[in-house]
Amino acid sequence: RELVIATNSDNVRAGAERFQAHITDELNVKELRVAENLIGLDPDRFAAAEGPQFGVALDTELTDELVAEGIARDIVRHVQQLRKEADLEMNARIRLRFDTDDAQLAASVETWADYIRAETLADSVDRGLLDEPDRVAKVAGTEVKLSISETST
Repeated sequence: RELVIATNSDNVRAGAERFQAHITDELNVKELRVAENLIGLDPDRFAAAEGPQFGVALDTELTDELVAEGIARDIVRHVQQLRKEADLEMNARIRLRFDTDDAQLAASVETWADYIRAETLADSVDRGLLDEPDRVAKVAGTEVKLSISETST
């Protein structure tokens, strides 16, 4: 996903370049491009707005990779909420189990398992539940069952 900042202002250009890492991180975009104008951008792909000193355009195309990453981030959000509800210590290690009937969701979790493990302090991310789920969540419009258990350290 790309963000384009269009400006003729040296100050705006310098600010965009100086804060590029922060902008891309906060807006969850992969690339920031500074250009003189927004001419030539595909209006079906970019949402744009312009003001007196600069314009911005955001690539709205959802690739399979972006959808998978979004699913992983949503799973992390649900797991973090489960950790909070279970009153786990911040550094407590867990085992995460999930189940879903949706092949794309399962593939996304498996593809992004390293990210999910790192963000949730999970020693493992396994498909298939042993007991009743701790939460039945909607992720990308699909039901996913989640369970966590604290692992011994």
